[in-house]
Amino acid sequence: MKKSVFIVLCCFIIATFTAHADSGIPISILGPSSTDDIRFLYLESLEAESGIAKYTISYHGVDISTDDMTLLMSGNYDIALVYQKVLQEGAKQGLVLSLTDISSASQIDWIPLASLLKSGGTQYGLPFCYLSNLLSLNNNVAQHANFHLPQAPYSWGDLLQACNASSISQSDDVCLMYANVQLPFFMMQYMSSQYASTEDLSFDTPTFRKAMIAYADMVRSGYIIDYKHEAHKTPIFTLTPYPVHYVPFPDLGSESCFVVDLYALCIPRNAKNTDGALAFLSDYASLDCQERIPLGSWSQMICQDPGIYAQGMIDYFPFYSESLRQEIISRGVPRFPNEEFIQYLNQTGIISSYIDQEITLDQLLIELQETWEHIMSKQE
Repeated sequence: MKKSVFIVLCCFIIATFTAHADSGIPISILGPSSTDDIRFLYLESLEAESGIAKYTISYHGVDISTDDMTLLMSGNYDIALVYQKVLQEGAKQGLVLSLTDISSASQIDWIPLASLLKSGGTQYGLPFCYLSNLLSLNNNVAQHANFHLPQAPYSWGDLLQACNASSISQSDDVCLMYANVQLPFFMMQYMSSQYASTEDLSFDTPTFRKAMIAYADMVRSGYIIDYKHEAHKTPIFTLTPYPVHYVPFPDLGSESCFVVDLYALCIPRNAKNTDGALAFLSDYASLDCQERIPLGSWSQMICQDPGIYAQGMIDYFPFYSESLRQEIISRGVPRFPNEEFIQYLNQTGIISSYIDQEITLDQLLIELQETWEHIMSKQE
């Protein structure tokens, strides 16, 4: 689900400056592909002093991952729209140009997450869009099940108590939420936040123990259902970037609750039209251009200035608050980057083994820690 959402969101394509074909500076952009019916947002056409379109954009939709960055090296594209991990790896390998000297970029009060697009103080990408999953509460379903959300801040234990006090267990048509039981969303939050601050993981902590115990009890009680099971129950909570009504996550102590995906525009080092690409990104980074980006119903904006998008937020996100947005962009952390560990969680079923009481919590914590340390030792 997230992959298609990211693709749709990131296809907020800059193939927008399309006023007069073949009349402006040709810019070739490489970005995510999608078979979805993409909803485009358009920037107003920039005009050169002559009154004609300043740029003519051609967009090439191909997915780029850290496993294969061949297209980023090809020299066929002036600008690339990439996920933060791809940009970071590209910068590490010297595949993208520094953007530190683009003067227009300094005019923008970019979101704090833009630090993810830097390396050694050098800016390699400009923020394009970001996405953060949030919990959405269906009030009607909650009332039907006599479920009362604990007052924030609340723990996973508090959430379990609220479920136990409700009639969810007696209901044939309601559950708390659907989830990937093999990879609890709180686990992704926990790992992402801890790794972002330490580049390491420790599982045997009071916070993780309490959350895992409560989570397992909710799965065993049928409150949380594996999304692979077709139970056809209506969830009280949905984990989605497009909520009906935002509610706070269960508290994880000092760990951030917001895991954010950030996409960026960059210039491949082998680009043939670097002057045109630099001019394009300089225009993109101007306040004039940023103020003209309309707000789509699925967009998360890249500027920090609430004055630019305040009314749009009210129109499209009636339950979205500026304080929530500020918390996401200030406390948000990048998604946990180690794919091997995530595959281990999904493929081994280690979490399900604990939920099914085939192993103890202590055994689970030991195996998680040993597996993580083994993966890290191979990278040294």
